[in-house]
Amino acid sequence: MFKDLYINNKLVDKKYYTVKSGSTIITLNSEFVETLEKGNYEVTAEFTNGGKATTNLTVLSNNVIEKEKI
Repeated sequence: MFKDLYINNKLVDKKYYTVKSGSTIITLNSEFVETLEKGNYEVTAEFTNGGKATTNLTVLSNNVIEKEKI
C-alpha cells in the first residue's frame, strides 16, 4: 500500500497529489507543478511494506512529462 511521495528526497505534502489504488497512480496537482522550476526531478514512491519505486520526470514550462511509470 502506498505511503509517501518524495521529489528529490523531499517529502511532498499529501495535499499536492492524489493516489489511486491498483497500479498506484499518483497525480501531481497543477498548484504543485507550478512551483517546480524547469528541470529534471527524481520521484520516489514509498510503500508501507518498506518497498520503494523511483522514476524521473522533466518539467518544461510547468508542464510535466512522465518519463517512465512507477
